Amino acid sequence: MSSSNRGVRVAWRCRLTNHSNGSVSDKVPSSYTSERRSAQSSRVMRASAFLVVLLTCLTACSFDVAPVVSGELSHGLSSSGGVTTSLTTSQCQAVSEWLKARADGWTRTPASYLPDLTVRLRHADSSFTDLMVLKDSVVIVVDGGQYIRSVEPNDLSRLKTLLERVP
Repeated sequence: MSSSNRGVRVAWRCRLTNHSNGSVSDKVPSSYTSERRSAQSSRVMRASAFLVVLLTCLTACSFDVAPVVSGELSHGLSSSGGVTTSLTTSQCQAVSEWLKARADGWTRTPASYLPDLTVRLRHADSSFTDLMVLKDSVVIVVDGGQYIRSVEPNDLSRLKTLLERVP
């Protein structure tokens, strides 16, 4: 057995004895090398698949969201008696502009959140987007995926003020 100085790679060699003539050989059996190559190939494929999944999860996403034509704002959990109000036309335009200015920098997230504010937006193309405002970030649910983006405190405050503004 020998090991390389570059990590934990260990090479195994078999000592083969030919019992008919008593000779000894250090050859590695061909079945062993093919099994070894197959195992290495399998490990490389698993590692590659893992990296693809990891990079997909960590890669920032961007969105082209159609203009918002209407929306419902919920304070707290609407199912437990929270207050729900409709957005005005100017609020819909402002939310559209806010989303457009922040189209980049979203990261896919599988987690569930309890937001301070929830907005259900209907777009000009008849699609819907859920926007959840948290203490230091915003979560968007669009096209079957859920994405999160950190937001600076003053920017988050402006968004909350925009959404909570009474007509």
